Amino acid sequence: MLKNLIHKLSGTKSYEQLLKKSIEVVQSYTDNESSIIGSLARNEEHFRYWIDYLNQDIIEISKSYSKKEQILKLREKTVLKIEALHINKPLLGDEINENEKEIIVKNVFKDSGYEDALIQSSQNYIYAEACIACYRLISKDLGDASKNDWFPMYCDLYEQFITQIYEEMISKGKNEVNVLGALLPTYKQALDETREKVIQGYQWEYDREKNKEEEKERQIEEDALKPPLVKVLSNHQIEELSEFLCERYRKAINGELYKIEGHSPTDIANVLFVDTGVMLIALSECVEDFDTAKISLKKVLFLAFSKLNLTDDIPETANEVPIHMQIEIYNTKDENENNSWLHSVCLLATVLMYGVDSDLLSKEESEELGRISFKNINDVWSCYVTVMNVFGHEMDTDLFDRRA
Repeated sequence: MLKNLIHKLSGTKSYEQLLKKSIEVVQSYTDNESSIIGSLARNEEHFRYWIDYLNQDIIEISKSYSKKEQILKLREKTVLKIEALHINKPLLGDEINENEKEIIVKNVFKDSGYEDALIQSSQNYIYAEACIACYRLISKDLGDASKNDWFPMYCDLYEQFITQIYEEMISKGKNEVNVLGALLPTYKQALDETREKVIQGYQWEYDREKNKEEEKERQIEEDALKPPLVKVLSNHQIEELSEFLCERYRKAINGELYKIEGHSPTDIANVLFVDTGVMLIALSECVEDFDTAKISLKKVLFLAFSKLNLTDDIPETANEVPIHMQIEIYNTKDENENNSWLHSVCLLATVLMYGVDSDLLSKEESEELGRISFKNINDVWSCYVTVMNVFGHEMDTDLFDRRA
């Protein structure tokens, strides 16, 4: 009786109220055949197990002395369940294959066999989903939950983080290099800072659908401002690009390009392969078709070779200039969505220019290769942007502060 009075005066929910509300929330899904919470509600045995799973949280939340403390405790528990949800989610879908799932299981469920881990993962996912539904409605009753608050933002942020973590695990398991792994410490720091602010009670206005719509509108506006695709490069454009390539060649000779920790590549031919491969990527975005991009690159190379007096490398006509390596570099972009091609090109550039045999590297050496390859990103980016700007784009040649 006294406990109920205390909860009423403080504006908090008692253990009994929290448990009752949670049971009601899950049972409200009973007739929903498409909901995983509904499947939990319809299975009496698993429903009882879930209540045991929920109980420790409910006990802790009910011990709050003030409404604010209870709201923050609910946030903390909700965050933990969001994280549990997204940690287990990839193992239940078909976005990754069985081999990749096994790699994740070995890292995340170290004491379980593969099949047992999948069963445990499924249970964790369902239980977390059910808890989130309960905690959000309880938070709403306490005045701390709305459609566009911190919740969808943190869900999106943590899902992206876990995706990167698992990609790194998979790369290591396959003895491959994930160049984006170099960004994980920075990404985790940002996530930790956001998490702390959520638990402290910060509020955000985050409308996921509105953000997507605004991004779509921005993209349409940006596309409308882009220069039209070119059918054939003008003589002036060929001249400008060939002069830029000559400038890059001179910088490479002087050891000013693709420097890593004080070292410069000595094989200038491979530096040119990388630069002209990146030029091909940019050209493909500025002309009407890929054949035009290839022809244009050959013309640029032919003229640049002539200017540099590289007589041994000059074929009789521009059409005979070989660009097999450049097409390989272009394919790196074709195989990667969005801007992830940039990191893959950095890795390929480091392997080519420094003569690294990546097949002979240990896992630790592969990770180090991924880290140092990231240092080439500004040189790759400036080459790409310079070509884009020849066609009227207005892009910044520095992707990151070079002091970083």
